[in-house]
Amino acid sequence: MANSADQVFHTLELAQQIVYELELKDLFRALPITKRLWESRVPDYVWAEHLERLGYPSHVMRETSQPLRTSYSCISQAVDAIARGVSPVSTIDKIGLKRQKPFINASCEKDMVPPLVCQSSSSDFTTCDIYTLDCGELRLLHADKAMAPKCLAFNGASVMGWEPEHYIVVRKLEDWSLMSRFENNILLNVDAGSTEWEVYEDFIISHYSFRPEGADQRHIMVEFWDDQGSKRGEVVFPTGGSINYYSYMGNHYVTISSRWLIQSWNLKSLELDYEYAISEDDQNDGLYIVIREGIIFQWNISNPESRKLDYWAADGRYVTRKLASMILKFDPDWGRIFSDGSRVTWRSWLTLYDNEGEVVKRSDLKNNLRAGDALRGGILFDRFFFSIFHFEESSCASLVVYSKAGEELTSMLLERQDRWYTWFVDILGRLVIVYGDADGGLDELEIVDFRGILV
Repeated sequence: MANSADQVFHTLELAQQIVYELELKDLFRALPITKRLWESRVPDYVWAEHLERLGYPSHVMRETSQPLRTSYSCISQAVDAIARGVSPVSTIDKIGLKRQKPFINASCEKDMVPPLVCQSSSSDFTTCDIYTLDCGELRLLHADKAMAPKCLAFNGASVMGWEPEHYIVVRKLEDWSLMSRFENNILLNVDAGSTEWEVYEDFIISHYSFRPEGADQRHIMVEFWDDQGSKRGEVVFPTGGSINYYSYMGNHYVTISSRWLIQSWNLKSLELDYEYAISEDDQNDGLYIVIREGIIFQWNISNPESRKLDYWAADGRYVTRKLASMILKFDPDWGRIFSDGSRVTWRSWLTLYDNEGEVVKRSDLKNNLRAGDALRGGILFDRFFFSIFHFEESSCASLVVYSKAGEELTSMLLERQDRWYTWFVDILGRLVIVYGDADGGLDELEIVDFRGILV
């Protein structure tokens, strides 16, 4: 018969294997099995894998000061509390001045990523201290840097921003070493607009509109760069239009489109993957095209009574009409996508779709939105959707959390006080509302704990 030490060891090994294999919904029950399991040395990558399933990028886990198992425990409790309808609670924290610098700003780029916070002694932010919000606290990353950050890049390892002399630069966030510097080299002797710089996945893209000498209409110059600042290639689109990005089956694309011409370019190979143009005769007859997520939609705008809509995928994949209809109506500024492909959107209707494009639930928002009220929303842990609705004449806002089936699970009032706000979900599973002041700077944090009152 094995001694007691062997029995304990065997029990721990078995319990750890359960933790490795079980899905998240079962882990909520499995984690507190034994105190010994919680105190055992489960490697960080196990917790990281489960946190990634909840929507947290790897760089957020890499940069937090919190132990990942603590994060996972808090999130597990939050998910369980939401499912049971527990009422959330919130705390208000004033964002204090650091290093006697009164100007502060931030922007939440993604739902599960804390923002970079910049604090400066001048309103133009030519030199600033750069912080991150780590579990409700400002943590200094770099001090007195001559950069105005624009966005994170390369899985959060780098930051892109503007430096003096109007250079666009990319620096490593860890040690602030320079990765690349880009000059705004615009074609000479043309009427050109300002250059836009964007990062999509691991690709850097710049673009601007210009009117060639003697041309009747504007063109678009799109340039592609590597992370060292070398130019990979360029595309001149022969008319004005819009630029969008999408990914499919591991490939990443940029689409350039006008009302009558669409081009889709593979960002890795820089090859023209797809092109479609409407003839001049069809243009005169009122045909019109747009592209959404690699799906081309074509209809006749000269006949409002005609509801005929043609659609097809640029890559040839089969798309149902319901799925195409959902994609056409979806706007990422007004909606979110779950990992299984189901979606929620809140433009004129608060609508939940399954991953086939079927409407799960729909609520009419038109009357409220016409009155000047506003709705925002997001996804929690890839399992719930929440909305923040506020009346323009009210100092409060209502937070409501729904299941993926559209069932209202829990709600509370937020202390908005007629301020602008942005938000993100922190590594402890709390919704952090970042409120701004009248001058456009940051004022307070409202931290919503979905676990409710802990006893």
